[in-house]
Amino acid sequence: MFFVNFPLCRRFWMFDFRKVCDVADCLALMDGEEYNRSAISRYYYSVFCCARLYLILVKGENSFISGRDVHKRVCDRLTKSNDVN
Repeated sequence: MFFVNFPLCRRFWMFDFRKVCDVADCLALMDGEEYNRSAISRYYYSVFCCARLYLILVKGENSFISGRDVHKRVCDRLTKSNDVN
């Protein structure tokens, strides 16, 4: 589990976003477009949050803690990365 000591964001940082993939897996097994759409959005959210935390905790890039257009900035940063992780 990830943890960072930012008082305003403590609840966010203590959440294990990998578990959201487990929920998406369950939804993806169900029959119906609404389940598939929900699964896709949960996969996206899980991957985004894990990538964001990686940039903050491992790479020390604190600009991703908050701010405007964080989804676009994370995507742009990873697209330009040579990091194999």
